[in-house]
Amino acid sequence: MARVKNRFTELLERKRRVENKSWTYREIQEEIGLTPATLSRFAQQKHDQFDATTLATLCNFLGCTVGDLLYIEDESKGQRVGEATAVA
Repeated sequence: MARVKNRFTELLERKRRVENKSWTYREIQEEIGLTPATLSRFAQQKHDQFDATTLATLCNFLGCTVGDLLYIEDESKGQRVGEATAVA
């Protein structure tokens, strides 16, 4: 079965490296307004739906596109099978 997954942790690590800043979830909340609980759900892949505003906010903060952030994984094979697009 295919499932939409995200690269939030990977993209956040890249941002931390490029900016040489630790970026805690609390700091991210202050910067962009998303709660630490929302950020944690993305980091732990615990989401069933994607809010368009949340995706846009994350992508703007991370300097990426929705296609960079989301991908589809075939869970039975553990392989990425394509790039996802935003669903409102």
